[in-house]
Parts: sequence; structure tokens; C-alpha cells
Amino acid sequence: MRKNTLLTLTTVVIVIAILTFACKKNSTTTNTTKYFATVKTILNKYCGTCHNNGGQTPDLTDSATIVSTGIPAKIKDRITRAAGANGVIPPAGNTPLTAGAKDTLVRWVNAGGTGNN
Repeated sequence: MRKNTLLTLTTVVIVIAILTFACKKNSTTTNTTKYFATVKTILNKYCGTCHNNGGQTPDLTDSATIVSTGIPAKIKDRITRAAGANGVIPPAGNTPLTAGAKDTLVRWVNAGGTGNN
């Protein structure tokens, strides 16, 4: 009897662990997708006036460009520089990023800097 109870409890624990892992994985995917929608909005608002198709490169209004190799890391580097530092974005004279916008961009890059449309 004790063997059956132990076996049943072990099976239940394994099933719960598998379901928990599966749910967390799906949750991460959803958050990354949500990040990208927000990231696109932030980049369009603060960067898209200059960094667009026909403007300065990279084109930060284009989804494929935004997630291309190296671009997310460059965005993170440039927005986390000290105010007034060389290469900080957006440059002086433009609307500065809010703390919330910076935080969202950094979290997106730290989550892998990916997206879809």
C-alpha cells in the first residue's frame, strides 16, 4: 500500500513540475511579444522622426531592422550612457526618453531583443 501511495505522489509531483515549466515558457514568449509591440511604439515616438526609411540609419521604424544582429545591443548601449555623453540617444535638442521607456528597452534587450509582427 505504501509503495502505491509513494508512486502516486511521485507521479503527481512530476506532472505538476512539467505543467509549471510549460506554462512559464509560454508566459515568457507572450511577454517578449508584448515587449516588442511596446518597443516599436517607443522607437517610433523617440527615434522614428530621424531614423526612418530614407532618413538616418538604422531605420528604427522597420521591424526587421530593429531585431537585426547587433541593433538591440547598440540601442541599449546608447540609451544607458550618461546624459551629455558622446553618442547618447536621443541627441540633445530632442525629446529625452522617459525612465519608463528606457527601462522597457533595456528589459527587452535583456530578454533577447527579439520580436515579431
